Amino acid sequence: MEDTGVSFIAPEHVHPRRGGATTRPFVADPGAGVRTAEIVPDRRGGVGGALAAPSTPETVRAAVTQWLAGNPAPVGAAAVAAIKAGGRTSDDVRLFADLWIGEHGLRFAATAAVEMASMLLIDDHAASGTQHYPSSDRGVRHLRPGETQLTRWPATAVLLRVRAALAVAPDDEFEQVVTALMPFREGLPTARAACSTLVPRPDWVDADVADTVASRDSWRARLLLHATADAGQARLLAEIPEPWHLDIDRGLVFTLLDGVGPSAVSTLFHWLDQKIAQFSGAGTERWLFSLVATIPGDDVMTGLLSRSGSRAAKAALLEAARRFPARAMRILAEHDVADLLRGHVVEHLDLVNEVTPLLSLPAAGRVQAIVRAWHEVVTAPLSAVPPVLADPPWSRRQRVARPPVVTGLACTDVPAVTWLPGEREEWAERRRFREDPAVDWPAMAEKVINGTGRWDDEPGLLFARAPEEIARATLVRWEPRSSWDAPYWMPVAAARLGTDMLPALLTLARATPADYAALLLPFTSTEVAVLVADWSARLKTVRGPARQWLLRHPGAAARALIPPALGKPGTARRQAERVLLLLHGHGHTEEIRQAAAGYGPEAAAGVEALFVADPLAALPARMPTPPVWAAPGCSRRCG
Repeated sequence: MEDTGVSFIAPEHVHPRRGGATTRPFVADPGAGVRTAEIVPDRRGGVGGALAAPSTPETVRAAVTQWLAGNPAPVGAAAVAAIKAGGRTSDDVRLFADLWIGEHGLRFAATAAVEMASMLLIDDHAASGTQHYPSSDRGVRHLRPGETQLTRWPATAVLLRVRAALAVAPDDEFEQVVTALMPFREGLPTARAACSTLVPRPDWVDADVADTVASRDSWRARLLLHATADAGQARLLAEIPEPWHLDIDRGLVFTLLDGVGPSAVSTLFHWLDQKIAQFSGAGTERWLFSLVATIPGDDVMTGLLSRSGSRAAKAALLEAARRFPARAMRILAEHDVADLLRGHVVEHLDLVNEVTPLLSLPAAGRVQAIVRAWHEVVTAPLSAVPPVLADPPWSRRQRVARPPVVTGLACTDVPAVTWLPGEREEWAERRRFREDPAVDWPAMAEKVINGTGRWDDEPGLLFARAPEEIARATLVRWEPRSSWDAPYWMPVAAARLGTDMLPALLTLARATPADYAALLLPFTSTEVAVLVADWSARLKTVRGPARQWLLRHPGAAARALIPPALGKPGTARRQAERVLLLLHGHGHTEEIRQAAAGYGPEAAAGVEALFVADPLAALPARMPTPPVWAAPGCSRRCG
């Protein structure tokens, strides 16, 4: 059995649905009332200001008044939540659902959640294209025919939290909710899609998917991906949002797999084909490929094979082959993937008899040829073996001189930035921001520091456009958080603020090297050099930018890394030694010697000893196991 014991769902990331494969107990957060009361609206004037805005209709004002007076008014509750949540992506937004459930029950919460999804913050009197920007005249009202939601996260988060409670609700309470939602099924498309998300009835979902596909509505498409249980529908919905609107997260992906099953892989492949690394980050792409590798199915294996020109896809293909070796042998043989097939067959000779009857005659012939070649391997005479293999140094370990250790060395270089011709100007133009002369920069600075801003690009806007004294003071207190937009605006801020941006860049580069490594290229400091040395030794994904940095700043790299290269044995020393040898091999020996001389004659002698040491004598404490491809039976003549 090729798929026995396989599980590709992470239940903790699934947004449960009633009748779904994944459910878990629901308990409303008892502190939701206090925590939602502490949320500060992202607008001047707060809730009262939004209610007083000309765009807010009297019916909404009256409903909010009722809600704030303690009466169960779903429209009022939804309006307050919409005003307070704004465009937040933080987890505290979903607490509005807990508040409603805890104080007024599921029926009220479901109704309020649909109302919230049907509302938007807008200044109807603002210039075209700016109606949704934060301003003192932005109010709250229901969507009108032809309008759609623009803010993805808050309403979706609240809907999915209510749905988690509905998934395990008693039958009678659930039926009461369904009855309460029926009037919304006669309303606007956004309200209908919200109902389908709460209660994914096939008839509701089918109708809403058809309408969404016809209208090409991105917000409803992404919402309904949480509701559909059909692979064809999922693929149609996934094709609607533009790549930069995907915002793929684990909750969406695992909920889709929970609802649709393995056939959802066609949707995952579609996202991967949209080059999501450019918008959601290389880490998201690698994670999605690694998840695909855990899903059983011939279409998964062939899909990975057809994309194996990508490094991430190739790694996923090899992982899938390890998980499903019989399937991999069959598919690699049928597609005549000679290099991969050789190693795979040799590693899984025990599966050959099981797989061969399933193969076409040409594919079976390929597998048998590899097996015959494996058994026909002739041992070469010793004279034909290169000396380093005939008498390998690891078979006769010799006592080698202990590398010199020079203590007390420390690099005193201060952080600096060195721009190539035209580089700073190019960075400064990488991202353009909306111009708003009415921006309250001190207020925005506090929101950026506290993480309560409405827009993803507010940190970038602040650091790129705010008065420099505000921008630089904010950087000192800001805790950097990565977002899809950060790699695009950070070059602009770095070009403007120079080394003041370096601590934030280092924080993000340590967390997500693939997204931020290139942004360190103009900067030098001891921390940067040590980090780059670590990347160069460990991470293939950023080895290119790491080497580029080292060869761009050989003197700074040598000054920073000579102390650890002459320090006590360990990882830091090995990594620093490798960098110095890399620079030595690229013609930067004199710069290394000059840096070493600055630390004194003992350090200079230690560096010279590194240059003349025999690399074959530097053996690891435990020799690694030879890989499968190194076996004689895996030579190319097997094909």
